[in-house]
Amino acid sequence: KTLIHLNYYSDIVHKLPALPPNMKILNISGDYDFVFENLPHSLFQLTIYTCDEPFLKSKYNRELPSNKLYYFNPGDSYDKDINRSSNSINRLYLGRGYNGKDIDISNLKLVQLKIKADCRSLKLGTCLKRLSLTGSYNQKIIFPDSLEELELNGEFDGKLNLENTKLNKLITGDKFNENFVSLPLSLKRIKFGKNFNQSIDNLPDQIELVEFVENSNYSKNISKLPI
Repeated sequence: KTLIHLNYYSDIVHKLPALPPNMKILNISGDYDFVFENLPHSLFQLTIYTCDEPFLKSKYNRELPSNKLYYFNPGDSYDKDINRSSNSINRLYLGRGYNGKDIDISNLKLVQLKIKADCRSLKLGTCLKRLSLTGSYNQKIIFPDSLEELELNGEFDGKLNLENTKLNKLITGDKFNENFVSLPLSLKRIKFGKNFNQSIDNLPDQIELVEFVENSNYSKNISKLPI
Protein backbone atom coordinates (compact mmCIF):
# COMPACT_ATOMS: atom_id res chain seq x y z
CA LYS A 1 0.00 0.00 0.00
CA THR A 2 1.07 3.59 -0.66
CA LEU A 3 0.71 6.43 1.84
CA ILE A 4 -1.78 9.00 0.53
CA HIS A 5 -2.52 11.11 3.65
CA LEU A 6 0.19 12.58 5.91
CA ASN A 7 -0.02 14.82 9.00
CA TYR A 8 3.42 16.37 9.51
CA TYR A 9 4.26 18.26 12.73
CA SER A 10 7.65 19.79 13.45
CA ASP A 11 9.19 22.96 14.89
CA ILE A 12 12.77 22.34 13.82
CA VAL A 13 12.86 20.80 10.33
CA HIS A 14 13.06 23.31 7.48
CA LYS A 15 12.75 20.83 4.66
CA LEU A 16 10.06 18.26 4.05
CA PRO A 17 11.11 14.64 3.77
CA ALA A 18 10.72 12.78 0.49
CA LEU A 19 7.04 12.13 -0.15
CA PRO A 20 5.54 9.08 -1.86
CA PRO A 21 4.52 9.65 -5.50
CA ASN A 22 0.82 8.96 -4.88
CA MET A 23 0.40 11.35 -1.94
CA LYS A 24 -2.98 13.16 -2.10
CA ILE A 25 -3.42 15.02 1.22
CA LEU A 26 -0.69 16.74 3.27
CA ASN A 27 -1.24 18.62 6.55
CA ILE A 28 1.76 20.57 7.89
CA SER A 29 2.17 22.30 11.26
CA GLY A 30 5.20 24.07 12.70
CA ASP A 31 6.78 27.45 13.48
CA TYR A 32 9.29 27.60 10.66
CA ASP A 33 9.75 28.71 7.08
CA PHE A 34 8.63 25.82 4.89
CA VAL A 35 10.55 24.80 1.82
CA PHE A 36 8.53 22.88 -0.77
CA GLU A 37 10.55 20.81 -3.16
CA ASN A 38 9.34 18.13 -5.55
CA LEU A 39 5.77 17.92 -4.28
CA PRO A 40 4.04 14.90 -5.87
CA HIS A 41 1.91 15.71 -8.89
CA SER A 42 -0.83 13.59 -7.28
CA LEU A 43 -1.10 16.00 -4.31
CA PHE A 44 -4.63 17.39 -4.20
CA GLN A 45 -4.85 19.18 -0.85
CA LEU A 46 -2.24 20.95 1.27
CA THR A 47 -3.23 22.38 4.66
CA ILE A 48 -0.78 24.65 6.48
CA TYR A 49 -1.05 25.44 10.19
CA THR A 50 1.56 27.95 11.30
CA CYS A 51 2.08 31.11 13.33
CA ASP A 52 5.43 31.90 11.77
CA GLU A 53 6.09 35.31 10.23
CA PRO A 54 8.72 34.05 7.73
CA PHE A 55 6.14 31.74 6.20
CA LEU A 56 4.40 34.68 4.53
CA LYS A 57 7.74 35.89 3.16
CA SER A 58 8.80 32.54 1.74
CA LYS A 59 8.97 31.69 -1.94
CA TYR A 60 6.21 29.07 -1.84
CA ASN A 61 4.02 31.21 -4.08
CA ARG A 62 6.34 30.29 -6.96
CA GLU A 63 6.62 26.64 -5.92
CA LEU A 64 3.03 25.49 -5.55
CA PRO A 65 0.93 24.56 -8.59
CA SER A 66 -2.16 26.73 -8.99
CA ASN A 67 -4.61 23.85 -9.54
CA LYS A 68 -4.44 22.43 -5.98
CA LEU A 69 -6.29 23.19 -2.74
CA TYR A 70 -4.22 25.21 -0.27
CA TYR A 71 -5.76 25.91 3.13
CA PHE A 72 -3.93 28.34 5.43
CA ASN A 73 -4.90 28.20 9.13
CA PRO A 74 -2.47 30.41 11.05
CA GLY A 75 -4.12 29.64 14.42
CA ASP A 76 -5.91 31.74 17.00
CA SER A 77 -2.70 33.39 18.24
CA TYR A 78 -1.62 34.68 14.82
CA ASP A 79 -1.33 38.49 14.83
CA LYS A 80 0.55 39.36 11.63
CA ASP A 81 -0.79 41.16 8.57
CA ILE A 82 -2.66 38.65 6.39
CA ASN A 83 -3.19 41.08 3.54
CA ARG A 84 0.16 40.23 1.94
CA SER A 85 -0.37 36.46 1.80
CA SER A 86 0.32 34.46 -1.30
CA ASN A 87 -2.05 34.08 -4.21
CA SER A 88 -1.44 30.34 -4.00
CA ILE A 89 -3.63 30.16 -0.89
CA ASN A 90 -7.28 29.61 -1.81
CA ARG A 91 -8.70 28.75 1.61
CA LEU A 92 -8.10 30.90 4.68
CA TYR A 93 -9.13 30.70 8.35
CA LEU A 94 -8.61 33.60 10.80
CA GLY A 95 -9.17 32.65 14.46
CA ARG A 96 -10.39 34.79 17.34
CA GLY A 97 -6.86 35.86 18.25
CA TYR A 98 -6.13 37.47 14.89
CA ASN A 99 -5.91 41.22 15.53
CA GLY A 100 -5.59 42.63 12.03
CA LYS A 101 -8.60 44.93 12.29
CA ASP A 102 -8.72 45.85 8.59
CA ILE A 103 -8.98 42.65 6.57
CA ASP A 104 -8.41 43.19 2.87
CA ILE A 105 -8.16 40.01 0.82
CA SER A 106 -9.38 41.65 -2.38
CA ASN A 107 -6.08 40.84 -4.14
CA LEU A 108 -6.07 37.18 -3.09
CA LYS A 109 -7.64 34.38 -5.11
CA LEU A 110 -9.48 32.90 -2.13
CA VAL A 111 -12.48 30.68 -2.77
CA GLN A 112 -13.19 30.04 0.93
CA LEU A 113 -12.82 32.40 3.91
CA LYS A 114 -13.70 31.73 7.56
CA ILE A 115 -13.35 34.57 10.07
CA LYS A 116 -13.84 34.24 13.82
CA ALA A 117 -11.74 37.32 14.53
CA ASP A 118 -13.20 40.74 15.32
CA CYS A 119 -12.53 43.25 12.55
CA ARG A 120 -13.64 46.77 11.66
CA SER A 121 -13.48 46.53 7.86
CA LEU A 122 -13.67 43.70 5.36
CA LYS A 123 -12.87 43.68 1.64
CA LEU A 124 -13.49 40.46 -0.25
CA GLY A 125 -11.94 39.07 -3.41
CA THR A 126 -13.78 38.48 -6.66
CA CYS A 127 -13.18 34.68 -6.62
CA LEU A 128 -14.73 34.01 -3.20
CA LYS A 129 -17.37 31.24 -3.14
CA ARG A 130 -17.80 30.46 0.56
CA LEU A 131 -17.78 32.96 3.44
CA SER A 132 -18.25 32.18 7.14
CA LEU A 133 -18.34 35.20 9.45
CA THR A 134 -18.72 34.39 13.16
CA GLY A 135 -17.04 37.34 14.89
CA SER A 136 -18.46 40.71 15.96
CA TYR A 137 -18.30 42.34 12.52
CA ASN A 138 -21.46 44.33 11.80
CA GLN A 139 -20.54 46.71 9.00
CA LYS A 140 -21.55 46.84 5.34
CA ILE A 141 -20.26 44.00 3.19
CA ILE A 142 -19.89 44.14 -0.58
CA PHE A 143 -20.33 40.54 -1.71
CA PRO A 144 -18.67 39.30 -4.90
CA ASP A 145 -20.84 37.92 -7.68
CA SER A 146 -19.05 34.57 -7.28
CA LEU A 147 -20.41 33.96 -3.75
CA GLU A 148 -22.26 30.62 -3.39
CA GLU A 149 -22.45 30.01 0.38
CA LEU A 150 -22.78 32.52 3.23
CA GLU A 151 -22.81 31.80 6.98
CA LEU A 152 -23.38 34.63 9.46
CA ASN A 153 -23.26 33.24 12.98
CA GLY A 154 -21.87 36.29 14.75
CA GLU A 155 -23.12 39.79 15.52
CA PHE A 156 -23.99 40.72 11.95
CA ASP A 157 -27.38 42.41 11.58
CA GLY A 158 -26.96 44.53 8.48
CA LYS A 159 -28.54 44.69 5.05
CA LEU A 160 -27.64 41.86 2.71
CA ASN A 161 -27.27 42.80 -0.93
CA LEU A 162 -27.09 39.37 -2.53
CA GLU A 163 -29.18 39.80 -5.67
CA ASN A 164 -26.28 39.57 -8.11
CA THR A 165 -24.50 36.66 -6.44
CA LYS A 166 -24.66 32.94 -7.23
CA LEU A 167 -25.72 32.19 -3.66
CA ASN A 168 -27.31 28.78 -3.10
CA LYS A 169 -26.97 28.48 0.71
CA LEU A 170 -27.56 31.14 3.39
CA ILE A 171 -27.32 30.78 7.18
CA THR A 172 -28.10 33.84 9.31
CA GLY A 173 -26.90 34.37 12.89
CA ASP A 174 -28.97 34.86 16.03
CA LYS A 175 -28.71 38.68 15.87
CA PHE A 176 -29.89 38.96 12.26
CA ASN A 177 -33.37 40.47 11.84
CA GLU A 178 -33.41 42.35 8.55
CA ASN A 179 -35.90 42.25 5.70
CA PHE A 180 -34.70 40.64 2.49
CA VAL A 181 -35.22 43.14 -0.30
CA SER A 182 -34.15 40.74 -3.01
CA LEU A 183 -32.57 37.30 -3.04
CA PRO A 184 -30.90 35.55 -5.98
CA LEU A 185 -32.90 32.95 -7.89
CA SER A 186 -30.01 30.53 -7.37
CA LEU A 187 -30.79 30.26 -3.62
CA LYS A 188 -31.77 26.71 -2.60
CA ARG A 189 -31.32 26.59 1.18
CA ILE A 190 -31.85 29.17 3.91
CA LYS A 191 -31.65 28.92 7.70
CA PHE A 192 -32.77 31.66 10.08
CA GLY A 193 -31.27 32.41 13.50
CA LYS A 194 -32.96 32.90 16.86
CA ASN A 195 -34.13 36.52 16.55
CA PHE A 196 -35.19 36.63 12.91
CA ASN A 197 -38.81 37.82 12.79
CA GLN A 198 -39.50 39.22 9.33
CA SER A 199 -41.95 38.05 6.68
CA ILE A 200 -40.71 35.20 4.49
CA ASP A 201 -43.67 35.30 2.09
CA ASN A 202 -41.49 36.63 -0.73
CA LEU A 203 -38.79 33.97 -0.73
CA PRO A 204 -37.82 32.78 -4.23
CA ASP A 205 -39.86 29.80 -5.44
CA GLN A 206 -36.64 27.93 -6.24
CA ILE A 207 -35.79 27.48 -2.55
CA GLU A 208 -35.88 23.81 -1.58
CA LEU A 209 -35.24 24.02 2.19
CA VAL A 210 -36.29 26.63 4.79
CA GLU A 211 -35.11 26.12 8.38
CA PHE A 212 -35.45 27.87 11.72
CA VAL A 213 -33.21 27.15 14.71
CA GLU A 214 -34.84 25.16 17.52
CA ASN A 215 -35.10 28.16 19.89
CA SER A 216 -36.42 30.54 17.23
CA ASN A 217 -38.51 33.54 18.31
CA TYR A 218 -40.29 33.72 14.96
CA SER A 219 -43.91 34.80 15.40
CA LYS A 220 -45.07 36.00 11.96
CA ASN A 221 -47.90 34.34 10.09
CA ILE A 222 -46.65 32.48 7.04
CA SER A 223 -49.10 32.83 4.16
CA LYS A 224 -46.86 31.66 1.34
CA LEU A 225 -44.00 29.25 1.06
CA PRO A 226 -41.81 28.52 -1.97
CA ILE A 227 -43.56 26.18 -4.39
